[in-house]
Amino acid sequence: MTNEYEKHSAPHHFALDYTELARALSRDVESAYCVDLETDDYLEYVSDGSYELLEIETSGKNFFRECQRNVQHVVFNEDLEKVLSALDKYTLITTLRERGSFSMDYRLLIEGRPSYYRMKVIPAERDSLRRIIIGVSNVDSQINAEQRMAAELQNMESFSRIAQALAQDIFLIYYVDVETDYFIEFQASGSFTKLGIETRGDDFFNLSRKNMPRFVHPDDLSGFLKVFTKKNILQKIDENGSFSIPYRMMLDGEPKYVLMKATRLDERHIVIGTSNVNAEVQRQKAALVKAGIAQALSSDYFLIFYIDTETNRYVEYHATDSDRELDVEQGGEDFFNASRSKILADVNAAYQDRVRELMDKTVLLALLEDTGSYSLDYLMDIDGTPTYVHMKASRMVDRSDPHIVIGLSNIDARIRRELAQANALQKAKELVGRDALTGVKSKRAFVEAEMQWDGYIELEPDTAFSVAVFDLNGLKKINDTQGHAAGDSYIRAGAAAICETFQHSPVYRIGGDEFAVIMSTSDFDRRRELMERFHAENLARAAKGGVVVAGGMSDYVPGLDTRFQDVFDRADAQMYENKKALKEK
Repeated sequence: MTNEYEKHSAPHHFALDYTELARALSRDVESAYCVDLETDDYLEYVSDGSYELLEIETSGKNFFRECQRNVQHVVFNEDLEKVLSALDKYTLITTLRERGSFSMDYRLLIEGRPSYYRMKVIPAERDSLRRIIIGVSNVDSQINAEQRMAAELQNMESFSRIAQALAQDIFLIYYVDVETDYFIEFQASGSFTKLGIETRGDDFFNLSRKNMPRFVHPDDLSGFLKVFTKKNILQKIDENGSFSIPYRMMLDGEPKYVLMKATRLDERHIVIGTSNVNAEVQRQKAALVKAGIAQALSSDYFLIFYIDTETNRYVEYHATDSDRELDVEQGGEDFFNASRSKILADVNAAYQDRVRELMDKTVLLALLEDTGSYSLDYLMDIDGTPTYVHMKASRMVDRSDPHIVIGLSNIDARIRRELAQANALQKAKELVGRDALTGVKSKRAFVEAEMQWDGYIELEPDTAFSVAVFDLNGLKKINDTQGHAAGDSYIRAGAAAICETFQHSPVYRIGGDEFAVIMSTSDFDRRRELMERFHAENLARAAKGGVVVAGGMSDYVPGLDTRFQDVFDRADAQMYENKKALKEK
């Protein structure tokens, strides 16, 4: 591939270790070239097929120019055009960047007879295209009769079989031997008559899976790789007659919808074709938009906006009260500016700020980023009447679609019904949570409070609260001597005394004549002062023949107490000590 004038004229400073060539090339390499892509300097190695005998034969400059000139004298005429194209420097660099390696079978005229050779090109260094290695090996004896037939697959009879097996508009076809995974790649521009062999190689399925991340859209890649396995493809073909998968491929830097379809030609061979179906998919999506909006309107949406977030253009739809059919009312150029009159103008004053923030494009898109939808209930003034409406904003299922849909539905009847039910439930809960005799909180409410404080202790061990426990002295005697009506009055008097002292804490009736107070706010800060005052007033009431209430108090101690009951038990013990002391007086 060199002339005599330029032999040995290039320096050997970039010569590679033979072991690097050994790792890179197959064992039947007859010659190899190490090419510096920055200078086009090269070294030529020759051997008799074993690594140990690789030796530098020649060196030279202008490798690609020499190749373009020399191959015309040695390459079989039918293969000349593809070899010249493959050895174009720019084309070769582009191919290596895309695929990582390149191989091609072609024929050389050896003693007047065409013999098959295989050229393999790889980077000489990992993660660098500074230098490349080109290995040339004689594979004539390896190409059996069937592979020779595959190499001649461009005849019209073979193309007719492929055309019958696959859909139209195919731009990429693979002919695969499923026993050896040997393959031939064809590329076309929509017409089978223009099909031409681009490359061929081994290990089709593994090589394809390795290269697909460069071409398949990232959002479709994991799903594609999940089904694109030799086992799955052959199983689907045997079950259904064919295998197909739609996905987005990056074509000319843009995602385009394509359809890959595989089918058998015979027991050993399958053909896989990829066709561009982007225009058809876009037409289908456009047809689905109106159907999707119509379906949304059937769910009580009375107003819908279909918005292109890239251009801000929108179409406004509304439904009639009679048949809910979809009608286009009008469109516009800038929805987010128009929303001031379209939506905000009728929003109740109390909700203006919340809806205005939602109608900010940046805010709205951020809210839709994670879940794809966002909802807001608010009051809207319709014919002067405050009416509850539900606004729902949604992205399209296909996240590459820039459109969003905003729908408004009338939920006034439902919201007012729910509010009435909530009020009724709250009143019922308050009744259950109140002691009917004294008006303080009930035993049930105390149990709920205990569970709540256990949760606080678990989540925040350094929390602070105090429990006071009270018990009325002499209730049994009053019931026995004066009757239960007098006893009830005595209980109410005791509850009033406790509430009078602990005005900022919940008071609970936890038994017939037992009460408890949980202090955690301002009463907690004054708890000792309040208990001392309560004991003093208790003695004064006893002296006048009034209600006598024994009491005890305990603080929650972090590290000592692990539950609310621990604090309650200490307070209860103090209460009994106080009760005993009161009886002795």
